[in-house]
Amino acid sequence: MIASVAGSVTAQALDTTGVTDTFSSLFNPRFKTFARSSSDPNDTATLPSYGNDDGFSGQNDVEAYRETDAFGEYAVLTHQSGRPGYLSSFFRNFWGGLGGLVQLPWENTRAQWFFEDQLWFDMPLMDYFRSPGMGQIPPFDGPFTESRAGGHITYAPMMWENDFKLRVMDNWFFNAARFHRVTGVLGTWDDLLELPDRDAWEVVANNAGSWPHQTTRVPHQVVLNVPGNGGALNIPLSGPATILEFTATVTDPAHWDGLVARFTFDGALFPQVDIPLRMLGGMVRQPFSAPVTTLLMNNNGNDRITCYFPMHFASTAVLEIVNDNPGKGAQVTIDYCLGTGTHPGDWGYFTTSYNEGITQTGVPFPGPSISDAQGMVRFMCLESSINNFGTIPGSVSLMHIEGDLC
Repeated sequence: MIASVAGSVTAQALDTTGVTDTFSSLFNPRFKTFARSSSDPNDTATLPSYGNDDGFSGQNDVEAYRETDAFGEYAVLTHQSGRPGYLSSFFRNFWGGLGGLVQLPWENTRAQWFFEDQLWFDMPLMDYFRSPGMGQIPPFDGPFTESRAGGHITYAPMMWENDFKLRVMDNWFFNAARFHRVTGVLGTWDDLLELPDRDAWEVVANNAGSWPHQTTRVPHQVVLNVPGNGGALNIPLSGPATILEFTATVTDPAHWDGLVARFTFDGALFPQVDIPLRMLGGMVRQPFSAPVTTLLMNNNGNDRITCYFPMHFASTAVLEIVNDNPGKGAQVTIDYCLGTGTHPGDWGYFTTSYNEGITQTGVPFPGPSISDAQGMVRFMCLESSINNFGTIPGSVSLMHIEGDLC
């Protein structure tokens, strides 16, 4: 199990054996998750930046607050106090390394982690993000810590009892051009905190793109010849059961453009899943698609997508495929695997929706909205129609657009 660097915090171990089979019941609703990034260091609406600033306006720093000591000036990226918790992830970008650029001299700055007001880690930033095989430094080791072009991330889940602070030595000017995000989980006020088993998650991580569940894979295959112009065919399923794999293969990758997945569980009035079919496997539009392999979804960049997110239902499920391609039918081969039986504990339906629009300066982009429910975001996919092959027209003005998936 993950050890606490903070000492004697009361924690209940969370058994994550076969974790992905019961993914929806992993998190205690009494816990609180938090995310702090350079685009929202403070969400107070009365700030000059209206609680959302990435450092370019010059009106608001990109950290929680600043402090100094005898060695210099620090940007405090997050400071959590008053409850037990553990860190989920720390992401930081660097202009150096992006597109082969030479690292800037101030990028590999000093970074310090404090637990209970005691300094535990004091290293250059790069040392927190070494990829496997690059001499990783525990506890920033394993497949969940890595470097990549322009961005670096670690998921080292270290605990604290009452107080945690992460800061980097940076003045306001240089830090303004950096993007960071710190996420974590806070326990209950009565000191209950469940920790995931890192070893169990690493087994899944080391087999990304392959069957991640404990339930034996027994696939069922259905071939759907879906007529165009809004035609639809569906696969009815009986429960209680859990869909543990959904794979779709097309005969022509051009068909992805008009194919939509609409899944409805237990007779709901509206589909819980209503998105482009390709999105279930993280497939971006042609011709910009490329193979993607993650823990719970993948695609081959061409004709196949797979989703391993568990979809629980109590009595019925209807998996409908709609073909909005004008005037042409599409052959879609569906392979799915079921885990039978009632899902244990509290759970909600796998729900996902999609929105598309043109971003405008000064106008927030309205993403999907889910109301009248409690839940957690398990995945978010951002897709841009602008490519990075040097073909962006001169009339298009781009600002700092960056994201990271956890």
